[in-house]
Amino acid sequence: MNIITKLKDFKNRLRDRHMFTIVIVSLLSTITMGLYILKIRNDNRQALENTYNYAFYELSSYIDNINNLLTKAQISRDPIHGAKTMSEIWRESNLAQNNLSKLPIEQSVISNASKFLTQTSDFSYTLTMQTINKMPISTSQLEKIKSLSDYADKLHQNIVSLNEEINAGRLHWNEIAKKGTETFKQVSSETNENSFTKIAKEFQDYPGLIYDGPFSEHITNIKPVGITGSEIDEVKAKSIVKEFIGSDRIKNIESVNETTKSNIPAFDISLTLKNDTTLYMAVSKVGGHPIYMMNNRAIKTNKLSTDEAINVASNFLKTHGYKNMKSTYYMEESGVSTINFAYTEKDVTIYPDLIKVQIAMDNGEIVGFEAAGFLFSHKERDIPAPKITIDMAKSMLNEKLNLVNSGLAIIPTDVKTEVLVYEFKGKVDEREFIVYINAETGAEEDILIILHTPNGILTI
Repeated sequence: MNIITKLKDFKNRLRDRHMFTIVIVSLLSTITMGLYILKIRNDNRQALENTYNYAFYELSSYIDNINNLLTKAQISRDPIHGAKTMSEIWRESNLAQNNLSKLPIEQSVISNASKFLTQTSDFSYTLTMQTINKMPISTSQLEKIKSLSDYADKLHQNIVSLNEEINAGRLHWNEIAKKGTETFKQVSSETNENSFTKIAKEFQDYPGLIYDGPFSEHITNIKPVGITGSEIDEVKAKSIVKEFIGSDRIKNIESVNETTKSNIPAFDISLTLKNDTTLYMAVSKVGGHPIYMMNNRAIKTNKLSTDEAINVASNFLKTHGYKNMKSTYYMEESGVSTINFAYTEKDVTIYPDLIKVQIAMDNGEIVGFEAAGFLFSHKERDIPAPKITIDMAKSMLNEKLNLVNSGLAIIPTDVKTEVLVYEFKGKVDEREFIVYINAETGAEEDILIILHTPNGILTI
């Protein structure tokens, strides 16, 4: 049947009233469904636009508050009012950062502005705790507040300009979500850079803040003190991997890549074992220190006990030159036991020098190793003698804590320093705790809760 015959046949059938009704109903249904889908799509687009608008206006309000509060903080000399002001800056900065993260803007555009808010929040929290402890704000800290205030003023002015672009209809969040940075480039050229691109430009010279806090510039750029030795080449890196894994287990080294943009520049090596599983390992370019090793093979059954796994992991560390490592806590999941080891010296547990070893519970194979903590912290230490006795430290404890054991330890602080403490483990109403008392001042440094879970022992 040719095409002309088919068309004539279709035309004849359309003459039938019943067939004509079916076609019309189908056509109307299709149009109705299309309009409904279009309405839903437009409603969703508008809802998303409203969400972005709400986040932006909240951000604008918080930036305005931060700007005003930082100005007030430069004038106040009353410790109580100063603590109140700094705690408000901490709160407003956190909320501003939260709303900034909700906007559909590429991180490259706002990275420094985001860092500014993070450091403002953390620095204000540090000053809040300082003033609570009746320590006055120093001249250098006031200078840092002034610097933050200047950048807050810049950010506030640009937010106001951006608000004008949105209200004028020159900028739509949905377009930004679709096109990303290109939209900013187009808008900035049309509106004399009154957009987030101007913020990015003006915050290029933001130097970062150095202070006693975890987001301080000197901490985020901290260098690993455990990295020693001279620089190695790719051949040496392969040799180290073979020795660490065991040459007899390796079928083939698949690839070697260099990672340079990291606190620990390394050779990343991929290899295939003789059992046809893939293993990944990183070795530092300086000194050839193993950083991590990972083998994600399937674990069939659990045959080893926890004590057996700890013994295997401990022997592995000794074999590879990691001496005086003490197992602390462990976690078992999907047939793999992850065991944490801390370095010990003179009966002092040094928690910053941490290594994690993973054991396959079906046959005791080492399937994971991670030594970043150890490499960042391990060094020769001159461990001081405690300035207070253990009995004096015990007197600082809650009288309800029933002691199980105690000892000396070094723990890390939020600002990447270390402090010598008495470590007290005990129970209150069947709940287990660890309390750390400063061995120099008697101050309570930290409290951890010990959790016994079906998968292992954890601390929070």
